[in-house]
Amino acid sequence: MKRRTCGACRREYWVSWAEPQVSRTPPAGVAESSGATVTDLGVGIEAAPTRVGRRVVTERPPADFPIEDEVTDKRLPARPARQQVPEGQRPTRRASEKRLAPPSVPEAAQAGLQLGGLQLLARIGSGGMGTVWLARQISLDRNVAVKVLKPALGDDPAFVIQFNREALAAAQLVHHNIVQIYDIGFDRELHYFSMEYVDGEPLSALVKREGRLDPEVAAGYVLQAARGLKFAHDRQMIHRDVKPENLLLNRDGIIKVADLGLVKRVDRREEEQKPSSTLTDLDFVSGDVVMGTPAYMAPEQVLDSKKVDARADIYSLGCSLYELLTGRAPFEGESTGQVLAQHVSEPPVPPEQRNHRVPPALSALTLQMMAKKPEGRLPDMGAVIAALERFLGVESGVFSPREEHAALLERSVDAFNRSKWAFRQRLARVLFVSLALAVVGGALALGFSVFALWAALFIVTSSLTSALINGVVGRSALLLRLRHLALGAPLWTWAVSFALLGLFAGTLGWLGHLVSLVENLALAAAVGLVSVLALDRRVLQERRPQVAAVEEMLKGMRLRGLEEQTLRQFVCRYSGERWEAFYEALFGYDAKLQARARWGRDEKGEPRKRYGAWRDPLIRFIDARLEKRRQRREAQQLAEAAAPAKPPPLPSKRPARAR
Repeated sequence: MKRRTCGACRREYWVSWAEPQVSRTPPAGVAESSGATVTDLGVGIEAAPTRVGRRVVTERPPADFPIEDEVTDKRLPARPARQQVPEGQRPTRRASEKRLAPPSVPEAAQAGLQLGGLQLLARIGSGGMGTVWLARQISLDRNVAVKVLKPALGDDPAFVIQFNREALAAAQLVHHNIVQIYDIGFDRELHYFSMEYVDGEPLSALVKREGRLDPEVAAGYVLQAARGLKFAHDRQMIHRDVKPENLLLNRDGIIKVADLGLVKRVDRREEEQKPSSTLTDLDFVSGDVVMGTPAYMAPEQVLDSKKVDARADIYSLGCSLYELLTGRAPFEGESTGQVLAQHVSEPPVPPEQRNHRVPPALSALTLQMMAKKPEGRLPDMGAVIAALERFLGVESGVFSPREEHAALLERSVDAFNRSKWAFRQRLARVLFVSLALAVVGGALALGFSVFALWAALFIVTSSLTSALINGVVGRSALLLRLRHLALGAPLWTWAVSFALLGLFAGTLGWLGHLVSLVENLALAAAVGLVSVLALDRRVLQERRPQVAAVEEMLKGMRLRGLEEQTLRQFVCRYSGERWEAFYEALFGYDAKLQARARWGRDEKGEPRKRYGAWRDPLIRFIDARLEKRRQRREAQQLAEAAAPAKPPPLPSKRPARAR
């Protein structure tokens, strides 16, 4: 028996195990075994068990039963039986000796609640770790997914420290096939973290709606997931809960591996002695509890979840591929124990027997990924990627686009750059700036300095209004960063800004020019709005079909197993000299900067033409400020998590009154 303490209420309880009967002889037909075949897992298992047996939790240990203290790991003497005291002889408790009230439960998350700079919109799902919400990040004006941890987990300082460290490490996993973790925070006595919101659905929902998938489509999805997992494995991160529910398919046909990076880091030796932090849909419990989902759990993970390596993810990914091919999990049973026993001892039915359309080569690869012993599987995720690429006919690192693909891209880019409304837009801007500068220069030459000042202010205001509206509608990178920087500024910065603005308005009012300024600004804003409605909106409408055609082509190429970096290099190389505007419309500003650094030179080594290069130094300056602010916030969060919790105040003991 082991004595433990609940992390939420600090109540002690005792755990014992009813060991099952283990057959020493493997049943007939079993090709591989992990050394022992489980025949009876007990009847009391409701979640993933710590070991193959039945868990018995009691409020008090039986009398005269030796127990094992979990903290000191020493045998304690047998407890004597508790003596029964008659009701009338029980001592009474004075008012000053009342027990302390349990700590108050933190405020529960609810729709409309604002955590830091995030506003919760709608509940997406829930699990053992907490609740997942769709939220709005106010500073960047984008949708994000937010997981709010259970208050019981946030009350454990050891868990909070480990969770923060693992979350910060996982935030560095930036890959096309991994859900990006953005930020972690603590507000309203709730711990939470925000991550990329995937506009799509998990593969489990796709299988539930459509049944088994086409073998090549299923292999393409799993190939993308394997690339994301390999990126994590190369950085010492093991998932331990790979399943179709954690493989998200977005609108562009890209697979995103969710809940990755916070499960186990293999480069940390102390993990063998500490509970493992996880963002799976299981409860956070002691370190000897298996983390994962029974339907996709590797045999070695069933026996000891702390000693698994990256090959456990290969097994779980093979189970996911099996479900995509057949429409059902490889093992099914009436209880969790039966499913886990089948993972340990029983061979799966080959996928080609449940779906005759599955090629034998893909069926054999799936069974190899699901080998009982880790040594029987493919050695690493790189070998899985190579095998899937051979099946799909895609050679890693070598890509020769088809003629129709290259022709479609070239036509789309040419039509994008030759937009009639884009030409009219550029012509209107040149004429407006030229006329405005002529007016300002003529006014200065004639000595009308005040009129020249109002004309210059009119030019600037109308241009800023047009840029602001286009930035809001098109979600420009510069405007979003400026908004993030402004909303995250300290209060004293806002106070100084408003004070300077008030001083400027007061000075103009004292000089009698405040009304003229307001009229000038209103007229300039109206001109900027008309420019957006008459020109900029028509440019977007004319260019949208070209971008949509290339997006649909790239989606089909992803389903064939082509790697995302290869596709982006293809778009960059075959888009001609004026590639940046089209590339940014497809993938965004940040992706364009990465492509410019990798493939932004021609055959002679000269830089190709750049689009909107005036934004680059401003964005670099803002990014540097935001990065310093993020580092300070993370250091503060780790310091607060490591700080010892203050004990609750003791009740005051008043002296008894003399009668």
